[in-house]
Amino acid sequence: MSPTLFNLLMVSALNSSFSEGVRDNVCKLEDKKIYQKTYQKTYQKTYQKTSKKNDSKLLIFISFSVPENIWKQLDEGIRKYGGVFVLRGVPKNSFVEFAVKFKKLREDIGSEILIDPEAFKKYDVQVVPTFVVEKHDGFDKIAGTLSVSAALEIMQSDLK
Repeated sequence: MSPTLFNLLMVSALNSSFSEGVRDNVCKLEDKKIYQKTYQKTYQKTYQKTSKKNDSKLLIFISFSVPENIWKQLDEGIRKYGGVFVLRGVPKNSFVEFAVKFKKLREDIGSEILIDPEAFKKYDVQVVPTFVVEKHDGFDKIAGTLSVSAALEIMQSDLK
């Protein structure tokens, strides 16, 4: 993943000599600006990359409350079938806390991770993990602790 302003800010915030409270306050003030500047570019690049693999887009809605072993299992499926993870937002509205969790997760997870609260609304995601396959004519959705292949198979069989 290429470094972005967002990534640079997170590294800077984590490595700075400021107290944790000051880092949190600085990040909260800048969160909205950073999010707005980087969101569109990252969102478009990721979805373009996902849609190149096939005509549909696989989105896996997830949260940091989901156990790490489930993230790893789903990551394997995303690598095989294509797709992205989607988070609703950052934990406790803190990019510093997000960066710490994200850094730990990145040790084992290689798939793209988007922060997209609007997608949670668009697809009415109430529980995680939820799998959404977006197509030209709409979307299919299933929720539960399934493998990516099982979720795709169930959605495909429901179409027949």
